[in-house]
Amino acid sequence: MARHIAVLGAGAIGGTIGAYLTREGSDVTLIDQWAAHVEKIRSTGLKLTDLEKEFTVKPRALHLSDVSSLREQFDIVFLSVKSYDTPWSAMFIEPFLKPDGFVLPAQNALNDEAVARIVGAERTVGCVVTISAGVYEPGHVIRTDPPSAHAVSVGELSGLVTPRAREVVDMLKAIGPSEVTTNIRGTRWAKMVTNCMANALSGIMG
Repeated sequence: MARHIAVLGAGAIGGTIGAYLTREGSDVTLIDQWAAHVEKIRSTGLKLTDLEKEFTVKPRALHLSDVSSLREQFDIVFLSVKSYDTPWSAMFIEPFLKPDGFVLPAQNALNDEAVARIVGAERTVGCVVTISAGVYEPGHVIRTDPPSAHAVSVGELSGLVTPRAREVVDMLKAIGPSEVTTNIRGTRWAKMVTNCMANALSGIMG
């Protein structure tokens, strides 16, 4: 059965996830608060440029205000907003999540528990994204790491390996090598420590 997927926050990481999944034939809806970005995707599609190629896809794109008119619910939601937007974004999308659906916080920082408190731990699956990407103009995502590099780790907060975690990993292999982990918290902390070292130095050095 085809999964109805939403990406809430269609910037660098969310846009990359949405572009590759759409290209593979997944049913993807992008939701974003940047009006010009949404309108550009609607008019000419979402363009993704990586180190090997460039392609354009045409997923459904919604402004935040459009979501209130939805009658269907989502099976899977990739939450790709900035960390400080996590609480309201999780509350915003929860009514549009199926009872057996789940949210993957595809973000930096430590947001899994924050999402779980809002949508429920049983509807939260950890997701650590290690790709590099940016958005510098509406409708155009640029990926800067090799497509052959490790892309995503997915894991249940319980540490169990479940069919839904395997399903998501199989889906995300469209982006690059991905894996199920039994230690999603350790994977999340490892990325955060790396970010704290590298991002701070990059900011200082320009």
